[in-house]
Amino acid sequence: MSYLSLAPYLRPEFPVYKETAQSVGYVFSYRGPAATIAANKPVMFETWADGRKVRSIELTPSIDNSGYSDLVIDTTYSYETSEVSSPTLESERYQVRWMPHELPLMNHPGFAPGGVSDLTTSAGSPSRTGYADVYGWEDEVDPLLRGARKYRPIINGVPSTTVYDVSQLGALAYIKLRQLGFTSYTDFCPVWTKVSVYNGTSAPGVGACGQYTTTPSGSGYPSGYEWIKSGDNAERIGNQPKWQRTEEWTGFNKVYFDTDTLNPASHTLP
Repeated sequence: MSYLSLAPYLRPEFPVYKETAQSVGYVFSYRGPAATIAANKPVMFETWADGRKVRSIELTPSIDNSGYSDLVIDTTYSYETSEVSSPTLESERYQVRWMPHELPLMNHPGFAPGGVSDLTTSAGSPSRTGYADVYGWEDEVDPLLRGARKYRPIINGVPSTTVYDVSQLGALAYIKLRQLGFTSYTDFCPVWTKVSVYNGTSAPGVGACGQYTTTPSGSGYPSGYEWIKSGDNAERIGNQPKWQRTEEWTGFNKVYFDTDTLNPASHTLP
């Protein structure tokens, strides 16, 4: 790349940024040995150090017989031209944030097998699992029994005369939370964002969303999650020949389905 060879000869006050309502770009001015300057003089529309194309070239072959030459490169792009340039990646940056989402209270890990309030163990007489106590209490219509954490089992669609006390510890924990008004709990999932800036007048492509992927595009995202691409959009930066593309991936403990496939990661339903 010619601009790398010419970099040592860039004059101290350059490059100079220029922007108007009709144009944007840089002016680069070099001074160095005539042979070196001539050998690395760019051609028109070559991509220069700022990622833009060369729009004009001014070469002074010799300065007062000193053996040095001046070279001025202008990459100023006019918005009024009809030229369309393909997008060229300029920079990338990444961001991760945690987003809340609501899940049913019974899905809390504390109620799962091995949790502190495991609903799968049994208690009471006759012996009943925590799930049986929870479902029986939820079906009870008598407010006094519900308030006392008791219920009548439903037999052939009719409440029996037998009254059970909820005694399984997991079921008691669940029912106490329900009595406090909780029906769900807040979980958090990571959202990984990649922002890419492109030089060019034409928009960069965007991809489809909703598909499972093993890893997001980029590095540094939280590990231990499976991902679905949840956002992809591109917008032009003002009236500059630049575009910003923002891609997002949302992480989950497991992905059982996406917009195309059931069990995309070969997960079987529990």
